Amino acid sequence: MSISGKQEPFVDLIFIPIDDFAGGVHNGHKLMHTTNNIRLRRRELGLSLDELGRRTNIERSRLSRAERGYVELGQDELKRLALHLEIDESQLIPPDESTSGGAS
Repeated sequence: MSISGKQEPFVDLIFIPIDDFAGGVHNGHKLMHTTNNIRLRRRELGLSLDELGRRTNIERSRLSRAERGYVELGQDELKRLALHLEIDESQLIPPDESTSGGAS
């Protein structure tokens, strides 16, 4: 009960697997691949989220959410990240399985 004496509604926290959150297994795989690569490379270079955000002109909070898989970065953002993480953009995005002979 709350201070007012009324019963507060109970809210269940629902955890959505990243595959579902991203709109499907394939998108979830791509998102997870991207998030892992951003975080790993940023740490290899010893960059904080603040510093990477300043260099790429991407808000720190957006980078943080991207690293945790809550948002998907746009193509322009990925290009800027690749430049400042000193990697090829293709290292942030796995090849599209539909173009590699996989089942559709």
